[in-house]
Amino acid sequence: MNPRFILGCSRVLSEELRAAGGTVALTDYFKQGQKDLSAASEEPQGIRSDSHAVFVAANPLDGRPTVEQLRKSASVVQILAGDGLDTDLVRVGSKPEFANDVYF
Repeated sequence: MNPRFILGCSRVLSEELRAAGGTVALTDYFKQGQKDLSAASEEPQGIRSDSHAVFVAANPLDGRPTVEQLRKSASVVQILAGDGLDTDLVRVGSKPEFANDVYF
């Protein structure tokens, strides 16, 4: 994915969330092709247990392991995503139910 597109999506989502009274607890980035996202998907280094959702901007190949690792962390209720995760690649992971509650 185009890095400027990803950064733009993150910036706009953060601005709109704050404008609606929400809070951004953490902003983190990973490189395309990075397979180990444990630093971002485990507490206390990354996602807080009281977070309601996580926004993931990734291409389909990076999206699947990202979704799987976030689901295995058990602290993520909903995943917000750009259109990069709107694909069958996310649903064919180790557990198809990991794709539940992913919103585009």
